[in-house]
Amino acid sequence: MTKATPYTTPAASKPRRVAMLIYPGVTPLDVAGPLEVFSFANILRKQEIYDVVTVGPTAGPVTTKAGIAFLPSCAMTELALPVDTLMVAGGGKPRTWITQEMIDWLEPRQRRLVASARSAPALFCSVPQACSMVVG
Repeated sequence: MTKATPYTTPAASKPRRVAMLIYPGVTPLDVAGPLEVFSFANILRKQEIYDVVTVGPTAGPVTTKAGIAFLPSCAMTELALPVDTLMVAGGGKPRTWITQEMIDWLEPRQRRLVASARSAPALFCSVPQACSMVVG
């Protein structure tokens, strides 16, 4: 029987930058849930492996479906690049919140684009290079 080697934390490297796009009418759980996962990963590893920020259409408060207001870290136009992963929270009817400005902004911003189940089909088919990622 082989003896298990204890896990050791690798030398600290630059944290992966993760941004969550939030918008009016977003579902609060679709914002808080994924962000909590990244936060918990940092806690478990006892180091910052993810640098997580929220991004809104503007830097002002974003009101959710439940009436809760989230304050984004910055506006879309102010997001420091590069971003490793850009997440888009779900909520409402995507066609009501996807604007041409958002589509134009999303295209060149990230290495990986992730969307919740509620926002994925409309979002991915609005961003040409991502449309093939939608699974029926």
